[in-house]
Amino acid sequence: MANLRGGTHEKQAIDGYHRIYAIGEKRHGRDDYKTHSYELSKKRNMYLTDIVNFSKKEGYTEKLNLIMSDTIKIDKFINERLKSMKKTSTKEDYIRGFSALIKGLEKSNVTIKINQNFFNRKVKDLKNGDKDTVQLDRAISNFDMKKDELYIKNFTTGVLAEIQVELGLRVTEAYNLIKNAATCIIDSSVKNIRGKGNHYYQQKPISHELAAKINKIENLQHQNTYRAHLKKVFGNETKTHDLRYTYAKNLFHKKIAEGILYKQALKEVSMEINHYRPTMTMYYLKRA
Repeated sequence: MANLRGGTHEKQAIDGYHRIYAIGEKRHGRDDYKTHSYELSKKRNMYLTDIVNFSKKEGYTEKLNLIMSDTIKIDKFINERLKSMKKTSTKEDYIRGFSALIKGLEKSNVTIKINQNFFNRKVKDLKNGDKDTVQLDRAISNFDMKKDELYIKNFTTGVLAEIQVELGLRVTEAYNLIKNAATCIIDSSVKNIRGKGNHYYQQKPISHELAAKINKIENLQHQNTYRAHLKKVFGNETKTHDLRYTYAKNLFHKKIAEGILYKQALKEVSMEINHYRPTMTMYYLKRA
């Protein structure tokens, strides 16, 4: 085991980042906690930047990996970092993500001595003392009735919303579909859509009408503009992910109406939203 290389915390963070960088490498059957996706790469860069800034503020001089081995220092770091976060789920994601970063560094031969039970206790204490109210009724029941209003706001807004409701994509994935329409829309099907965790969606059918609309788009508006339009049409509490809840709810009820058994319907919907766990369908349905 070894220390991170570099004379400054910034250089040590860069060394740590490169040690666990594994984008493009096969991840099947591996439990190395390395960075296998661009989305995770961004998060881990954030975690390392955060701990560097914290260490500089506190005046710590030892190696960055030794700071990350000190439960007292890391406890203070996490407590300070979570102050700016409102949702319990966001705080838990940060703790779990930072914990996974440390696991990845440990497996890459970096000396870090901190028991993972420390992070488990942080999450447990967080849940016991900082309860979130689960937001319900996320699905948009009147989407078809108000769809034309989205197109009045902006043609691209209407297309993005239809993509999310018809295909169940996240907002970033919907944007990527439009940007890469030539390689993703083939023979009335959507292919090659990469989702969270670098997992690809199953091939999905797409209507001729929606495909034609996508091909008409020349300039994509900023996501904040899209979000603002959704709020104006469906209400201030509306989020882009609500359209994904709408897709999951509609698809599940459609499968049940077709005579598909409950457990099989849960499984199939989960695969369509690129999660591959029936429990995730239940998560969506409870909130939809």
